Amino acid sequence: MPDPHCDDWNQLDFFYSGREYERFQEWIREEIAAGRVREVRIPWRAGWGNAWDEHWYQCRSCGQRWRLVGPDPPFRGIFKKVRRKGLFGWASADDH
Repeated sequence: MPDPHCDDWNQLDFFYSGREYERFQEWIREEIAAGRVREVRIPWRAGWGNAWDEHWYQCRSCGQRWRLVGPDPPFRGIFKKVRRKGLFGWASADDH
C-alpha cells in the first residue's frame, strides 16, 4: 500500500463554523499522532504575527508545507499550501 500523503488534502479558503475548525484541529492532531505530519516552526517573517492562531505543518511523505490559521471573526480561517518564494519569503502555493 502506498504511503498516504497530502495530495488528497483540500485547501480551505474558510471554515464554515467554529465547530468545523475544532474538528479540523482534531484531524490534524490525529495525522501528527500517526506520524504522517509534523508541526514546523513558522519561518521568520513568514507568518501573520502572534495575534493569529497560526500553525504550519509539513507532510512527512512529500515535504509539502501547509498553513493553518484559525478563525478570528470576521476572518473565517484558512488551510493552505505554502511554498518558498525567493530566498527568505513564503507565499500561499496558489499565489503567483
